[in-house]
Amino acid sequence: MRSSRYPYVLTGDFNNGQDAPEVQRFIRSNATQICGLNIGITHPTLRKRIDYIFADWGWTVRRARAVPIGPSDHWPATAELLWGH
Repeated sequence: MRSSRYPYVLTGDFNNGQDAPEVQRFIRSNATQICGLNIGITHPTLRKRIDYIFADWGWTVRRARAVPIGPSDHWPATAELLWGH
C-alpha cells in the first residue's frame, strides 16, 4: 500500500481486537493511519472492536466512531475524512 500513487482507504472486519499481534503489526507498519483509535465496540456480542478503517497519510481524520445500530452482528464503523492538509 505504501507504493500506491493514489489515495486509499482500507475498511473491513479484521476479526481481531487492536491488541491482536497481526493488527498491531499492521498498525506498526506505518503504511496507514487508523481512523479513530478508540471508536468503541463494533461487535456487541464479543464486546470488542474488530472492524477498522485505515487511510493513507494524505487524509485528515475529522472524526470516527462506531454506530450502535442495525440488525447485523457488527455495528458500523464510520469516519469523516478530508483529503489534503
